[in-house]
Parts: sequence; C-alpha cells; structure tokens
Amino acid sequence: MRRMLTAKLRNSSGVLNRFTGVLSRRQINIESISVGPTEVKDVSRVTVIVDVE
Repeated sequence: MRRMLTAKLRNSSGVLNRFTGVLSRRQINIESISVGPTEVKDVSRVTVIVDVE
C-alpha cells in the first residue's frame, strides 16, 4: 500500500539523512522523494512516497 508523507525540515546538513534513517530503521521502503523550498527561510518541504505493508 502506498502512502504519501509530507514534512517540513530544517535546511541544514544531516537533517534529511536523519529523516530517511527513521524510515529505514522501521523497514519502510522509499519509492520517491522530493525536496523543495518553503516560504520560511532555512526550511524545506519534503514529500516522500512510501510502500508499507
């Protein structure tokens, strides 16, 4: 079953790695990931499509 997750993350080194690490530790497969800017400086919007069973 596919699910879409959206999060706002601080735009600094290592934050995206920690976010994807949380999914990895829970054995959630990432099918797609997209990162873009927000209106707030130093904050990015991350959209992830995951496959969960």
